[in-house]
Amino acid sequence: MSAKPIKNLLPMKAVAILNRVPLFELLTPGEKQHIAESLSLFFHIPADDEFITLGEVDDGFFVLLSGSAVVIHSGEELTHVSAGNFVGETGFMGNNTRSASVVALTDIIALKFTRRTFQVLPIRVREIIKDHIIQGLVERVELLNLKVIKEIKLNR
Repeated sequence: MSAKPIKNLLPMKAVAILNRVPLFELLTPGEKQHIAESLSLFFHIPADDEFITLGEVDDGFFVLLSGSAVVIHSGEELTHVSAGNFVGETGFMGNNTRSASVVALTDIIALKFTRRTFQVLPIRVREIIKDHIIQGLVERVELLNLKVIKEIKLNR
């Protein structure tokens, strides 16, 4: 992984980036400022970097603020993600090994939260982010259910 923390990002610029991401729209200006001042959370991920690797153990998840990536398992592209999406949340939530690899298609600016950095966020911020993660997981389960139903119908 070549992801590097962004050390020279001005908090004002960081808030402007956060304002463009739907995940953070419910946050107050002060809560966005709190995240913006935590510069150790902001990462640059270069294009073609595999920043999540299948089978690894890592309790961090990424919120893409700009750029796009592809989620891959066994050489098959599962989905594409872009600004506003998050990846790595199952490792974060369950301390599980990575269930897929994620490769940057373009340069990415992302927030990386680990359990430790997540715990120092204000409670309301944590709850809003957790709610978005849960909603994202529910949507993925619904899509998988539809795929299973379609496969069952095809095999009848």
